[in-house]
Amino acid sequence: MSIFEPRTFSTDWEIMVIDRLDRCLSTEQCDAFGGALQAELELPIQVDENTIELALGINTSLEQFWERIRRATDRAAAMVREFDLDLFPAGAHPAERMFNASHIHVGSMHDESGGSTWGTR
Repeated sequence: MSIFEPRTFSTDWEIMVIDRLDRCLSTEQCDAFGGALQAELELPIQVDENTIELALGINTSLEQFWERIRRATDRAAAMVREFDLDLFPAGAHPAERMFNASHIHVGSMHDESGGSTWGTR
């Protein structure tokens, strides 16, 4: 058996939620959306300061990864639109000193609870 089995990957994608005046929601407001998305999608979605952080679990294929990205972003966008809000998936806010990141985790993980950032804030 290879030490690289299974080959797995995931992402943490921090996405701002903004109102019609381009103001970011507070962390507490994002908590409600993050919790609802986590329960509905059964993925380890979190909140990082005032962003929803799409942590998309352990993936073993690009097809699985893409499906989770599509499902999570489609549902998150629809959910915030119900409150006249928008997702703002950019690296920085255009007017506020707020910076976001998205990155890929690559490894040989079997258990999502072993991820260093999953389940923490």
